[in-house]
Amino acid sequence: MKNVLIFLGGTAPERDVSVITGVLTANSFDKELFNPIVVFMAGDGKLYVGKDLFNLDFYKTKDLKKCRQATLVVGDDRLFVVKGKKISPYCVADCAINCLHGGDGEGGALSGLLKSCFIPLASPDIYPSALSIDKHFTKLALKTLGINCVDYVRVKRDGFFARGESVARTVGLRLGYPVIVKPATLGSSIGIRRANDENELFAALCGAFEYDGKAICEKYLSGARDLNCAAYCDGEKIVVSEVEEAVTAHDILTFDDKYGGSKGGGARRLPADIPEENSAEIKETVRKIYSEYDFGGIVRFDFLLADGKVYLNEINSVPGSLAYYLFCDKISDFSEILVKLVSDAEKRRREERGRIHDFPSAVLSGDWKSIKK
Repeated sequence: MKNVLIFLGGTAPERDVSVITGVLTANSFDKELFNPIVVFMAGDGKLYVGKDLFNLDFYKTKDLKKCRQATLVVGDDRLFVVKGKKISPYCVADCAINCLHGGDGEGGALSGLLKSCFIPLASPDIYPSALSIDKHFTKLALKTLGINCVDYVRVKRDGFFARGESVARTVGLRLGYPVIVKPATLGSSIGIRRANDENELFAALCGAFEYDGKAICEKYLSGARDLNCAAYCDGEKIVVSEVEEAVTAHDILTFDDKYGGSKGGGARRLPADIPEENSAEIKETVRKIYSEYDFGGIVRFDFLLADGKVYLNEINSVPGSLAYYLFCDKISDFSEILVKLVSDAEKRRREERGRIHDFPSAVLSGDWKSIKK
């Protein structure tokens, strides 16, 4: 039986959404094939393990006294538990799944740690994660593939507070109003606001900089429809979902539209009622990006459709609920996808370990006494 670590929680504002994704994923594993182990990352970055972590009710109080602190060690594929100043082995990690939304989890830091521990990861690797978390970097990278994105202006926090009026003029001249202001590395619609004039732009940017050191201002597309499409690799081929439409009554898709808390979130249409040529374009774009940027695991791609034109809006390398709902008629089918994700992660790890990692060099046998200390 394979031990699979499911990382959830995290240090980012999206940690509550991460908990739902992680608990759902952990409880969807076939327990006859896998031993899922939930690894909760608290707000201070410390890791914890425990049976209570499988229950959503636990996270209402987060009584970590019921759990054991855990850690990973570079160069070792085991998970360890911490007791005082000592650590002891908890289990060998045969695979891991990243359910940490936003922050270092979704931005590639966790991927890098797991890679340095030689643990196969059924989620995106370092580079595609880092590319996806930053909306500015995403747009720069997608431009090389000829992918259509909404016109935007990047704004850095220090530059804005030093030259605010100049920044506002640039945004107004390049984009016009209204604009959508977003923290560059945050998701779940947190910190996003519409600005209809310069005064609202200042307020929106100040709000965004509470969360991030960089923001992007995008041209507002009146009447745009929000569309989602996801993909994963089953070990042999890239599987692309149908296109879904997320419906909102607001200017932008809000946090409550996506998750809703007790309200249950907004309406969704699957498949989306859009022209076939738009659906085909979206699916082909998803397949192309997933392949070109070497994604792994389940990735969701968010689009806007306005005046018959498709724009790629964002890439979610750790989508909410791992976007299982775009592939499965019922949640029990999700377990079959998880089997394929683990298998593909193990395959990618074997291929990587099979490459040459040494080079017969005589460099260190030379006379390096001239090097200054």
